[in-house]
Amino acid sequence: MNIKADFENSKIAFKIVFSEKKYYFITIFVALAIIFFLNFAINFELVTNNIFSNSGIGEKLTLILGLFQGTFTNNTPQTLLGITIVGLLAGINTSFIVYKYLLERKISKREGLESAFGTFLGIFAGGCASCALSVAALLGVTSSLAFFPFGGSELVIIGIIILIFSVFSASKSVLGLCNIDIKK
Repeated sequence: MNIKADFENSKIAFKIVFSEKKYYFITIFVALAIIFFLNFAINFELVTNNIFSNSGIGEKLTLILGLFQGTFTNNTPQTLLGITIVGLLAGINTSFIVYKYLLERKISKREGLESAFGTFLGIFAGGCASCALSVAALLGVTSSLAFFPFGGSELVIIGIIILIFSVFSASKSVLGLCNIDIKK
């Protein structure tokens, strides 16, 4: 693996893919969806109770918007940075994969699995211990995080690394530089 060449390939692929504005929207949508999911996973019960309550639509929207704004006031800068990086990398990955798919109507299993695994790990860890515990609680695995030295926060870094390698792989695929078996 040549990191310098991978960065150059990613830069070229980025210029090609993001020459179309729709890929910016895909990236931003995925990033916001991840931030939204992580924020609302912490308040899952409150959100679901609010949605299914007899409250008016205005009250429901006020609560949802308040929770979303709380993402930026209740988290540390490190947590916000972790969530943002995971979201953006997942969005870039998704844009590359959608571009490649629309170009050839094919996608490799490896490409899809790398992106999904890195995104899942990044979301699972959530950027902070409280988010990680909230998302993990939804999946029923909170006690396993207690064995990690930093309470599961290190999973964000692992997720980011996997997403970076996935972007490198997707870049090569966009440029036609790889020999990934393509699903037929």
